[in-house]
This record gives sequence, structure tokens and C-alpha cells, in this order.
Amino acid sequence: MGVGAISSDVATSLTNCLVNHLTVARGVTAMPSEGGVTVVVRESRVGGELYGNELVRAVLGLPTASLVASVVAESLNSPVVIETEEVRGGKDVVVKLRVVGGGP
Repeated sequence: MGVGAISSDVATSLTNCLVNHLTVARGVTAMPSEGGVTVVVRESRVGGELYGNELVRAVLGLPTASLVASVVAESLNSPVVIETEEVRGGKDVVVKLRVVGGGP
């Protein structure tokens, strides 16, 4: 990532990383929720077919969800847990995260 790609604003960090730097999505929306964040990744270019095996996908989850969780955790300076991940409309990915720490 470039300098300044991660900021304390989750939506900005996700857009900088996933859309601008890595170009793995067309757009990102982040909505705060009780105890966490819900993120919608529009037109994800990192699909579940990366693994090619439903068992592996069930264990490891979607690559897009892992990217989202990593960026959000870094942005908030706090660990997060992926509570749910869902593909909608073939390419959009909805990820619900729970923040499990309070940061520094």
C-alpha cells in the first residue's frame, strides 16, 4: 500500500486499499453497526472460486472478507472477527465484522 492508505476512517481506508491501490473492487461502503461494521464490497474481483473447493472455502472463507477484515482491523487499530460473509448478485460481497478490542 502507499503511504497514507490506512487512516482512522474505515470507509476511506477500505476505498484506498481495495479500490484505489489493489483494484480488487469497484467500490466499498462501510456502515457502523452495534459493536462492529458492515461492509459492502461492490463488484469484487477476488472471488471464492480462488479455492475451487467448497470445503476449503467453508474453512477459510472468502478472500474478499479476509481483505476487508485486515483493513478494518488496521484502520481501527483493534482486532475484528468476521461474523458473516455473503455474496449477493454474483459479485457484491457483504461482510459483517465485530470489533473485539478497543485499540490503544
